[in-house]
Amino acid sequence: MLALAIILTIVSLLVPLADRLRLPHTVLLAVRDVRQVSEELHKRFRRLESEGKLALRQEGFPVAKIRIEPRLDMRYAGQAYELSVPAAGDFVSAFHLTHERRYGYHDPSRTVEIVNLRVRATGVTDKPRVEKLPRAAKGSQVRASESLDFVLDGKRQKAALIIRQELCCGNRFPGPAVISEYSATTLVPHGWRAKVDAHGQILLTQARTRRHARTE
Repeated sequence: MLALAIILTIVSLLVPLADRLRLPHTVLLAVRDVRQVSEELHKRFRRLESEGKLALRQEGFPVAKIRIEPRLDMRYAGQAYELSVPAAGDFVSAFHLTHERRYGYHDPSRTVEIVNLRVRATGVTDKPRVEKLPRAAKGSQVRASESLDFVLDGKRQKAALIIRQELCCGNRFPGPAVISEYSATTLVPHGWRAKVDAHGQILLTQARTRRHARTE
């Protein structure tokens, strides 16, 4: 159950991208039209892309799972800062548009410079498969391992001690209860109800106002 809880906590943060390599290459090319430099850029990008693919193949990624994204760091001649744009299509127009969005203006009459070529090589992995909990038998009740005495808001109360590892999908029980596990303790106060979903998450519902809280 601990392993499941850890996986459930991080699974929403995972994207199916396991390894990224950023390969920069410094150049300084003045350009007014894409056709001027397209052949030169193609040759230089081909070398960077080959390096990225080779590195990821050595990490065990098949070619079908490798994504390549070429980008250009560009600026107006005389500027000391660059903007990154995709190296596809009319990247000069893309730079003017990006500059307009970032700084509120653009100037098609000015010479544009390519300062850096960058390739991001990404190895794609599948998301981890999360096992579901077995479903509770119809009409079954959650069994408390024992009863606890505790004080909440200055009042002494009794609560059922529930072992989280013993819970199944569909289990429901009222508070006051204390859900115990290796890594945490969850309190279900009086006036609240707990429900376990298919992935072991516990949905707490306040009886009167129907407010919801989820614990992973």
